[in-house]
Amino acid sequence: MTKEAYADERVSEVDSHAMSRRAVVGAAAWAVPAIIVTTATPASAASTSALTLTISQVSDVPVGGTVQVTGKYQGAVRNQMLTLSSSDTNVTLARKTFLLTTAGTFSTTASVARVKTSQTASITALSNGLATTASLSYVFVPVASITVNLSRSFSGDTNQYYINVSGTLKSASGNGVPYRTVSVVATEGGTWRDQLGGSTPDSSDRGSYTTQLFLNPGGARTITFTVSCEGVSTTASISIAGS
Repeated sequence: MTKEAYADERVSEVDSHAMSRRAVVGAAAWAVPAIIVTTATPASAASTSALTLTISQVSDVPVGGTVQVTGKYQGAVRNQMLTLSSSDTNVTLARKTFLLTTAGTFSTTASVARVKTSQTASITALSNGLATTASLSYVFVPVASITVNLSRSFSGDTNQYYINVSGTLKSASGNGVPYRTVSVVATEGGTWRDQLGGSTPDSSDRGSYTTQLFLNPGGARTITFTVSCEGVSTTASISIAGS
């Protein structure tokens, strides 16, 4: 074999080995599976979540009064739990837990106890890690004076005469004092109308009160009524021809 032929044979052998090695490496590369990392994203994450809370009256809420509490969880899912809480034992929530719909809205009332104090309370809504708080201030206004109006009427249902007792609880500024219990005492017996609170009616949201006393049969006379509330009292009388 000539030198030239031997050299050509060696080159051919080298090329054959190199090609074989490339083929093995290439085959190995195609044999390794591609690994794709994915992250699951909750459906709700596509939209922005937000929690709002609103109180219908945030200042000068009279003790004994009630306010409306409403709110919305933007991005809620069905049956998502939401809770409400009050920072003040004098402020009671009618409802504290909700299972939301996709609308995310909720509503309840908060009642202020009839306490002789003024204070600020906070109501907090919590759901799915989001929380928000709204505050309200309630006030106690003392009763400074009481007005009394008396009139006589006749009931065809019971065939009895009765006395209408009405008036207003007023503060020092002359405004009505709401949600207070009034005591009414008469100088003679009879039957108080229970539907109006009997002898202890409550004042309305404007501070007015009313009740009725059905009279026992009798002749001409004068009946005196004393109306009291929180240490303040006033007296009025009415003369009737008979009952």
